[in-house]
Amino acid sequence: MSRQYHIALGERRLRLCVMAADESWELWLCEGRRRLMLAGTVAMDEAIQSWRLGADAVAALRQRVIDQVQRGETHVPKPDPKAGQFACPSRCDWGGDTPH
Repeated sequence: MSRQYHIALGERRLRLCVMAADESWELWLCEGRRRLMLAGTVAMDEAIQSWRLGADAVAALRQRVIDQVQRGETHVPKPDPKAGQFACPSRCDWGGDTPH
């Protein structure tokens, strides 16, 4: 399972999912069990180095993405069933959320 964070964006129920990928962490904005956009990545080497220095590069990027989305600085696309968007990985658990 990935780490997940809810984001309030008007009436939309977004989630930021942080998942391990090949030698990096990926931060995906998801809605209704659909990936909307890759919001950022942190290389594992960078994450480890920051952790050794007492910081958390993934948490810093996560907060920056959440802040930018909530301030309207990041355009979050609407799900488009015709666009062939990727489903959120099974590790991105939507729990009790109802898909839109």
